[in-house]
Amino acid sequence: MNDTKKIARSVGVLMLAAFPGGLFEIFFAIWLIARGFSTVRLTVAARA
Repeated sequence: MNDTKKIARSVGVLMLAAFPGGLFEIFFAIWLIARGFSTVRLTVAARA
């Protein structure tokens, strides 16, 4: 029973450590999509 608690605790620590990285990936992707579709860049490309 003690080994099961150790495994569960280590998995929880790993998930806690990975959580900020996952949030960064999500928000960075949204930021890149929002910044990439700027209306100024689209109008300049349409005139070319």
